Amino acid sequence: MSGSSRITTLMLAAMLFAASPARADTTTVSELDWMTGYWSGSVGDQTMEENWNAPLGGTLASTVRMAGPEGTRMVELVIIYEYDGSLILNLQQFKPDYSPLTPAPQKMKLVGSGDQSVTFEDAENTPGIKRLTYSRASDVFTVEAVLADGNVFKAPLKLRSGN
Repeated sequence: MSGSSRITTLMLAAMLFAASPARADTTTVSELDWMTGYWSGSVGDQTMEENWNAPLGGTLASTVRMAGPEGTRMVELVIIYEYDGSLILNLQQFKPDYSPLTPAPQKMKLVGSGDQSVTFEDAENTPGIKRLTYSRASDVFTVEAVLADGNVFKAPLKLRSGN
């Protein structure tokens, strides 16, 4: 292979790599230990809290709460688990009286991961969240959700030390 052919091949490979979507190579919940912690922040007039437990037994679990001047709007349970060499995320939202806000839990499949980021997409074409990304940069944990109507919900949360 001539020098110019080799350079052209390398340039094409680099362009293809740069244009490819995020890889879904995270396969264990222990690789998501960067999510662990108590995260909180303002979203409009609401406060959003995410409490991520440390990975244990092949699962990573979180409780989420949205509350504001009118009281608690929503509580959510999120469970990420290992399945068939990848990760699945299930979530269900509830009213404060524990009645469900959605008819059933939503199932999402892993579609991408990177250095302190992970993305899941709806696995069953259900109403609600179509794409969900968690990322962390130092003490900021960002939750970004693309909703069924195309709107994007984004919440930058700060690491808190306790109550």
